[in-house]
Amino acid sequence: MKNLKRTFVALLLLFSLCLSACSLADLPFDLPFGQGNDPVDDNPTDDPNTDPTPTSKPIDAVIVPEDEISTCYYVVYASANSNLMAKFIPEMMSIYGLQPNYFIDTETEETKYEILLGNTNRALSAELIAAVNERAEADGGLTWGYACRDGQFAIYATSAKAYDGTTSWEKCWSTLKRTYMLKDSFIVDTGTLDIQNISQATLDAQKAEEDAKANAERAVEINAMKATIDNNMGKTANAATTTANYKKNFGTRKTIASAAPATPTAYPAANTHPRLEINSLTLEKMKTEVTVGSKTLHYYNYGENESAYKGIVSQSDSSAVKSASFGILGAGNADQDGFNCDFSILERIEACAFRYALEREEGTNAAEIYGYRAINGILNFLKTVNYGSYSLKYRSAGETMYVAAEVYDWCYDLLTDDMKNNIVNAVTSRVIPEMEITRDASDITPNRQAAVAGHGAEAQVLRDWFSFSIAVYDEFPEYYNYIAGKITADYVPFRNAYYESCAVGQGNSYGIYRFNFDIDAALFFETMQCTENPVKLFSFSIENVALGLVYNTRPDDQLLHIGDEMNERLQESWNMEPQYLMDDYARTMFYAYAATGNGVLKSEAYHFTKSFTRFDNEDNTLTRVHLIIYNDPTVLKVSKDTLDLSMYYPYPAGILISRNGWGEDAAMVYMKIGERFTANHEHRDFGSFQIFYHGQLAIDAGFYDNYSSSVESHNRSSLAHNVLLINHNNQDTNGSEPNNFDAMGVGGTVIGEDVINDESGNPLYAYLAGNMTEIYKAAYATEVGRYMLAVYNYDADGNPTGTPLAFFVMDDVKTSQSKEIEFLLQPMQEPEVSGNVVKITNTVEVINYWNDYDCDGVLVDQAFVDDGTVTIDKLAGRYGTSNPTSDGRWLEDLTTVESGWGRVEIKTTGTNTKMLNVMYVTDTATDEAQGVLTASKYSNDNVMGASIPALGVAAFFNKNVTEIDTATVKGEGEGTVRYSVCGMAAGTYAVKDAASITVATVTVTEESGLLTFTAPAGTYTITK
Repeated sequence: MKNLKRTFVALLLLFSLCLSACSLADLPFDLPFGQGNDPVDDNPTDDPNTDPTPTSKPIDAVIVPEDEISTCYYVVYASANSNLMAKFIPEMMSIYGLQPNYFIDTETEETKYEILLGNTNRALSAELIAAVNERAEADGGLTWGYACRDGQFAIYATSAKAYDGTTSWEKCWSTLKRTYMLKDSFIVDTGTLDIQNISQATLDAQKAEEDAKANAERAVEINAMKATIDNNMGKTANAATTTANYKKNFGTRKTIASAAPATPTAYPAANTHPRLEINSLTLEKMKTEVTVGSKTLHYYNYGENESAYKGIVSQSDSSAVKSASFGILGAGNADQDGFNCDFSILERIEACAFRYALEREEGTNAAEIYGYRAINGILNFLKTVNYGSYSLKYRSAGETMYVAAEVYDWCYDLLTDDMKNNIVNAVTSRVIPEMEITRDASDITPNRQAAVAGHGAEAQVLRDWFSFSIAVYDEFPEYYNYIAGKITADYVPFRNAYYESCAVGQGNSYGIYRFNFDIDAALFFETMQCTENPVKLFSFSIENVALGLVYNTRPDDQLLHIGDEMNERLQESWNMEPQYLMDDYARTMFYAYAATGNGVLKSEAYHFTKSFTRFDNEDNTLTRVHLIIYNDPTVLKVSKDTLDLSMYYPYPAGILISRNGWGEDAAMVYMKIGERFTANHEHRDFGSFQIFYHGQLAIDAGFYDNYSSSVESHNRSSLAHNVLLINHNNQDTNGSEPNNFDAMGVGGTVIGEDVINDESGNPLYAYLAGNMTEIYKAAYATEVGRYMLAVYNYDADGNPTGTPLAFFVMDDVKTSQSKEIEFLLQPMQEPEVSGNVVKITNTVEVINYWNDYDCDGVLVDQAFVDDGTVTIDKLAGRYGTSNPTSDGRWLEDLTTVESGWGRVEIKTTGTNTKMLNVMYVTDTATDEAQGVLTASKYSNDNVMGASIPALGVAAFFNKNVTEIDTATVKGEGEGTVRYSVCGMAAGTYAVKDAASITVATVTVTEESGLLTFTAPAGTYTITK
């Protein structure tokens, strides 16, 4: 056995040529002798690339006769971290006087050595060979390479992959000729191992002979598969029997009964395929060549795409797809009335279809077999699929329809009329009737659901119906005319209007999920036109909306809870990873990058899909095929820390997100006015805020269980948010699920927004204010205003202090009768309450696959009213019961679901209430050292505010929703104070001290309403 191992390593071939100017770093070492078994292959035993069993054939050395070649060069290379390099090679270098050449292997990114054996070493001596054999056993990954000097070709052998002197070397040599297009070169006679010379004419003849033989062999397999497809469809020699079989297996084509709602703004390129997701232009780009060392790669198998392409190759060459029964589904799940839709089979069908579209070439049938495998698979699938009683079967049906469209379009030139008709018949009669948006089995018109919210706003029309209508447009244009007209009339106007806000209205689970299908439709629409300047489907910026989602990410690599949130739940099957790592956010980031080319979006997609290695083909699809279609491996990933630190989302959202950094130690605040309401998965959280510092401190509480559960109902209510309540009533959203933009409910109105940064772009102030009167009608409020102000604190070097954020919320409430006014605060853990002070500490560890985020954040809130007193109650559990576990689904493990501990209610009573909550954040160590930083209230006729002397911060707020143009403020403490006054009218103001000396001149804009200045502690008058 020891001799055999030595033989494998010592299978060394010497090739040399006269000196040339080529560098040894260009020598082609990485030949694809055998790719081995791809991990996704479910039956590796039949892999045609499996290495043959080597035959023992001892070789001490191969000597090139000195009279044939004037100068010989021998190259040895190995990984720098191998035992060979660590111990043996340095010894050999010393003994033989060798000079090393370092280089980076482009695939493994390992440092490797090249060693040049100079002119005096015309052959490897028996001593050197023996030494290598002795050391080889300690380094199983040793690779020896020998190459001609001009870099035309190279051969290597390793201890893991050695070839005998017959069949395997022939395969090896064939690969060499194809890969390097050899001219006159030295070869090894497979029988004698003598070095010979062969002419280019002989090589060309050999290649032509091999190509012809390969084409003939493939033709046999292709003809057999075509016969199999005919048989599986039910084709016979009798036309009547064939017709009956087709109807039984695939049904009868159904049409859309209604007229198109509008005229499409563009049409698929007629009689041109492919045009769905890919076209001639995108295929050309995917085939762009990239030189890597001695290899010629393409965008589709280069860099980030390489692993995915290998997976596609393995899937399309597996034993399963070669079978005549590929795609035939079994009995299915008895508990779901036979549901048997198998997404893994759909993924293999897609892989085969894509490989045909990508690799087909004129004059060869090399790729046709993959197309026929795809066609056989989808026809068998459509013939046997059963969606049973699965509750979300409309999504499974949609995925089936989508893949059927890909096969129809990508394999179009292989389809017979029978194949085309049977695909369309089955999709319209067996698949589409399972969709929610379709009326029933007798009328497949997709008009049962609205386009704004709900399941009608998801994949059914925007991806599934749309992709199918594009694929079959040449034969059946009525489908496209209706679907594209419906999208134009019902989907486009709302999205063009709403997405100008750069926000998604349905929260982080459903809003992001649904936005993904908007992007799908936009991509389909542009690609189908097969032109470099296509008409766009939407006018809004996909890039801006997607970047708006990036701002929702928290420093712990989770997402802010906005709207119905179900994706934070950790999945045991995914090693306790949050669901959104491979669900809504990850995939939407990828498709948004695909549509825009934005490097930040690519970086987010790369990060949340584990470096483009996590794929899924169920529902919100991202498969290996889609990665290769849309990922340009030359587009650089850009870190999100290159973005601004704040983002305002304008009408109809009225949201501001701000932070002082993108790292783990960042302080972050979310503020929402909310000017319109889309219902469905959006919450009654007008005027809400969230605060994150070393963990979630003021949270969006509750847990989304399912759409109709009591747990979810609480989660969506105002009671589970950091909002203002009047007489403990939910906010009045003035509307239900809308059908168009104008039908949305009315929320608050933004009356001021601004972010003021320092010269380095770090935020000093972030401000958002709104008139909230409209949403409190049910509580008889005559006027409600909420002002929210974040003030960031930095040291002399510009770094955040240990108390990096102060946050002020001023509520101005006027009611016709005396009402109870409640300020709600939602903590993760039970807070401490003392007098008017609430202290929230969060020490709950956050689990994700990158790292465990240890929380040690503290939020301190001090509550003030202009007149009267406040009472503070802390109430555990969903409804503020004494038993927080009264509903077993409410308080789950906090590392799994951030449902919260309960809530804090800060209350007062009156008809003209001014309530101010003064907050700041810190960490547990700083909090223990400094104690509570006391705030001091200040109030007069126009403003109410407070100072935090220890921070040198003082904030003041207009007491009326109507803007003011004069104010007097007072900053407590010693030294310099940063003053801010919220709710000021537009104009230029003079700030004067007690001696009437102007200390600052400040301009306030119409949109802002925020006035800031810095001055010593004291009293100041502000006038126009």
